[in-house]
Amino acid sequence: ALVQSKAYQALTPEQKASAGQAFRDAQGDAALSKDMASLVGSASFQSASGALKTDRLRELALLHSAEFKSLPSADQQRVRDALTARKPGDDRLGGALTDLIKAKSFQKLTADEKTAVLSQMRNYPDARVAENFGKLLDKRWFSGGGLFNPGMSLQDKQRTLKSVAYLTTDTSGDATIRQNTLNRLLDPKSDY
Repeated sequence: ALVQSKAYQALTPEQKASAGQAFRDAQGDAALSKDMASLVGSASFQSASGALKTDRLRELALLHSAEFKSLPSADQQRVRDALTARKPGDDRLGGALTDLIKAKSFQKLTADEKTAVLSQMRNYPDARVAENFGKLLDKRWFSGGGLFNPGMSLQDKQRTLKSVAYLTTDTSGDATIRQNTLNRLLDPKSDY
């Protein structure tokens, strides 16, 4: 069936590994085989760059994962919207969103906090934003942790997410200043 097809056989070892991971993550979801065959056989997939093919396979794995399926339907749609709105040339968004949604720090969020993160991903569909959100969620000043650090209110978290997303994607002004600001806020070694 799928693994015997010409389209599947043409995948690189890395892409086949991504496909294999998708099947493991899907835990027997029968729809994955059909969706995988449709994806790898499509003309848009066949003509995509190697990096984009790998990312589309990671995207498919995400959409069939337990973590994705555990999200409310509105949040699932936010993820789909972000993936659909990907900018040309962004061949890392599927993988970056997968890493974000599967991260322990994301899984620990409340339902409202997950919605806030995914809303900003829909508004700023960029792999760099997903990567920076992953770093942000690991910061104690954002997420809280411990008796004397309860973290931010939901409203402050929403404003912070929007600020980080904007700084990540903005192209006006001095890029060095923006990147230094993000590094200062998000670097695991920073004292913030």
